[in-house]
Amino acid sequence: MIITDFFNIIDAEIARKKEMITPKTIAEFQWHRKAAEQGNAEAQTKIGKMYYDGHGVEQDRVEALHWYNKAAEQGNAEAQTKIGDIYCTDFTCSLVKWSYAEAIKWYRKAAKQGYAEAYFKIGDIRYKRCRIKQDFLEVEECYRKAAEQGHVKAQFKIGKMYYDGYGVTQNYVEALEWYRKAAKQMDAEAQFKIGDMYCCGQGVEQDHVEAFKWYRKAAEIGHVEAQFKTGNMYYDGYGATQNYVEALEWYRKAAKIGIDKTLYNIHAEAQFKIGNMYYCGQGVEQDHIEAFKWYHQAAERWCVEAQFKVASMYYNGDGVTQNYVEAFKWCYKAAKMRHNEAQNKVGDMYYYGYGVEQDYVEASKWYNEAAKKRKVSSICWLM
Repeated sequence: MIITDFFNIIDAEIARKKEMITPKTIAEFQWHRKAAEQGNAEAQTKIGKMYYDGHGVEQDRVEALHWYNKAAEQGNAEAQTKIGDIYCTDFTCSLVKWSYAEAIKWYRKAAKQGYAEAYFKIGDIRYKRCRIKQDFLEVEECYRKAAEQGHVKAQFKIGKMYYDGYGVTQNYVEALEWYRKAAKQMDAEAQFKIGDMYCCGQGVEQDHVEAFKWYRKAAEIGHVEAQFKTGNMYYDGYGATQNYVEALEWYRKAAKIGIDKTLYNIHAEAQFKIGNMYYCGQGVEQDHIEAFKWYHQAAERWCVEAQFKVASMYYNGDGVTQNYVEAFKWCYKAAKMRHNEAQNKVGDMYYYGYGVEQDYVEASKWYNEAAKKRKVSSICWLM
């Protein structure tokens, strides 16, 4: 399934690139090119972006830099910032060597003109490399200059600094104020953080109804963790009227695999929840075969509870053909991740020789592991 995810992402990227070069985008490129060749700095910047992204023309990072330089020479702040980006993050352009110092130089040129994105980029670089109090002061100053111009990412970052107490005195009220500014501009992460703060009563009186409202706002614009939490709140009737059908719908959204690998654990948890709902017939007709399918997807993404559930279903022939070898494989995976019931079950399977060669020594080892967490059946066997 992980390999399938990879190829799905590749196919999506190929489709995206095809959409970037169409008769319409080609005509758009040619129109801007004419203006750029006549010395229009904005058009030169636009052409640089089109070469950089492969929009209306074959992607060419070297050519992109050429046009950015032309615009930057005329003092175009956006172009200067784009050159900074190339020095800071782009390893594919053969004409430049990665350099924070060079990136900062270009960002400062743009910042002198009051360009918000440049202030934000300087703040971001300094944020990642803070060592002394003076560094933190510069970070906050740069973020503030960008935020005061309505730069949504800068607003969020200031909120995060106050929330974490990173370089400033921790202040949930101040954090919430900045998150609200970003949330007004439909920043999903800010909306999600506001939901968390209402849920936990940080900087504001605890209010699960209000928390649900903010989670749902973020969920509706694609925030995966918010989609999962919205599903949880519908499922538990926590801040919202219990509704299994709505819960299932939001879990399905959260379960969809995207390109961000840091969200794979959330996808897996959502898949596990869907499995539970099919297994129990909550919000959907009971279907153990469908439940097994969802549990298996979650198990492949290292959801430990799902791994144990897959093992149990293989062991009992529940929703799938009984297979002790597969049952042992998945149970062992969960046991290695310190799942207590799985450790006990692995001990059983070694003891009786189900799905694995009988081995009393291994059985004793796994019963001992389970007993550390006071699993009663293990303790009794050891006595």
